[in-house]
Amino acid sequence: ILVIERWGPEWLSRIAVLVGMITGLLVCIPLGMVDWTETKDSPLFGITSPFYFGAPHFVFAAVFAMCIVSLVTMVEATGDVLAIGEITDTEIDNKRIADTLRADGAATVLGGVFNTFQYTAFAQNIGVLSITGVRSRWVTAAAGGMLVVLGLIPKTAALVAAIPAPVLGGAGIALFGMVAASGVRTLSKVKFTESNVIVIAVPL
Repeated sequence: ILVIERWGPEWLSRIAVLVGMITGLLVCIPLGMVDWTETKDSPLFGITSPFYFGAPHFVFAAVFAMCIVSLVTMVEATGDVLAIGEITDTEIDNKRIADTLRADGAATVLGGVFNTFQYTAFAQNIGVLSITGVRSRWVTAAAGGMLVVLGLIPKTAALVAAIPAPVLGGAGIALFGMVAASGVRTLSKVKFTESNVIVIAVPL
């Protein structure tokens, strides 16, 4: 990923993470680090059943715990939106942040029906945005459509699951490193008062 970013042509740098992961996977195959068992046994087509684990039960302790988790993910989403605003030179106002949190909430409700965990904005996407330089929402929408289609093909999920942890870790270093760099860029515009220093120190 670093080699492509530093010396590769611009068109290739837009998919540096993907190329890096494919290269890592190809290197791991002859080393015997890839297990294709799950991929072979997975069906070619499948649909997720709504409420697969049964009808919802509203237990106060669980609801309270999820409210706390929701507050954490809201803070994360807010930070992600601000970081993306910095990268794309877009002014982020309260309405934009509120819309983001509403979309996150709606996705989480829909995802809950289909047996998934709570959704978050995923800071890795900030890293992808920084590395690729692709800032179009149409690209994001098209990628989302592809993911919906791939979600109907369990064999592709098994193929991704077969990627060895070191390959994912290598890509993760680049992606999360870009997230940290975006945070530093955001902090460069902060006035470091006593209260701000504490707010920054605790996450660090």
